[in-house]
Amino acid sequence: MLRARNLRFFVVLVLVCFPTAGVARTVTEIICWNRLWNPLGIAVDDSGNAYVTGGWSDNALKITPDGVVTEIIDSTGDGMGNMLDSPRGIAVGDSGNAYVTGYVSNNAFKITPDGVITEIIDGTGDGMGNTLHQPDG
Repeated sequence: MLRARNLRFFVVLVLVCFPTAGVARTVTEIICWNRLWNPLGIAVDDSGNAYVTGGWSDNALKITPDGVVTEIIDSTGDGMGNMLDSPRGIAVGDSGNAYVTGYVSNNAFKITPDGVITEIIDGTGDGMGNTLHQPDG
């Protein structure tokens, strides 16, 4: 089952990306300006890890409850020529796999907890005439 939950984290992310007095500038630089531009999608797994897509930075990040930030996919996609462009949607399954959609690249990727990236569908769709165009979630 895929889940998206824990909106409290989203509020914290918004406050970090658009800081008010008292929010450390270094946190803002790490999450927003250096690695994540225009966050569009968020999902949280059972361990409390947050997964966020950066629409303009063409990547997705995993943020642990302790604040460790790891990029799980970038514009190079799966490294086999299947690029990621303008990711919007993200979900995390019970097995810990993250799923990211590329709005402009018209595709979706599966990222395992071990970091294996696989394109699972592209703009040609399922081969039965059902194409994929600008997936948003």
